[in-house]
Amino acid sequence: KTNRLVHKYIKDPKPEPEIILTKAKGRVSMNQHPTVTVPTEFNLHTEKRGAAHKEDEIARLQAQREEEEKRLIPVAAPMPKFKPLKQREEVIKVTEPEPFKLMGEELSKKAKIALQEKLAREEEEKRQKAKFVAGEIKWDDDFFLFASRKQLTKPEPFMLATQIRERESNAVRSEYAKSRKEADERKKAQEAALKERQEAEDRAWRIQCVHKAHPVKKGKPLIIRPSTKPLTQPKAPLLKTSIRVKE
Repeated sequence: KTNRLVHKYIKDPKPEPEIILTKAKGRVSMNQHPTVTVPTEFNLHTEKRGAAHKEDEIARLQAQREEEEKRLIPVAAPMPKFKPLKQREEVIKVTEPEPFKLMGEELSKKAKIALQEKLAREEEEKRQKAKFVAGEIKWDDDFFLFASRKQLTKPEPFMLATQIRERESNAVRSEYAKSRKEADERKKAQEAALKERQEAEDRAWRIQCVHKAHPVKKGKPLIIRPSTKPLTQPKAPLLKTSIRVKE
């Protein structure tokens, strides 16, 4: 056996071939077996680079995770330094508001007063115009009373145009109602006559539609005789054989 290194997944190589001497047809021949190729162990540079890259990536992720954990830890900010406050020796009084007047308020008051005075004047004028004052009668001559010579007016019965129109419209309505009633009665009479005529036609049609059976014709007497044909004799179809019965 050889002393070379062999991969664990590869079987042991076969032993080196031996030289065998055989006698065939008065001569000596040498039979030699072919040699087996044995793979050797090798290392790729890409595997080394891949392993180094994987280690770097793991280290980078670990450092990133540690930084994130540090950020999550709360850290209080330092207290800012302020200058000390100086107290005033003087005491300042509180500001008190003074009354003031806006120009818009004064203008609105004046406008309201002027409007009220205007409305009062208009009301007074209307009241003066509505007040009745009788004028003085002036007599040219002396006034004497005497009996009138005209006859007294006697009222006569009369009718308003609305009453006349109402009477005419009532007459037209009554005449229309009478004609409508007569038309309805004529229509009902026509419908009753038509219904009666249809019923009479239906009765006559039913009478015509009554089925009347014809008398049975008498022919020659029927004589039953036995058949002269021979009976059918069944035969086997011989399905399993090559010869079948042909009718």
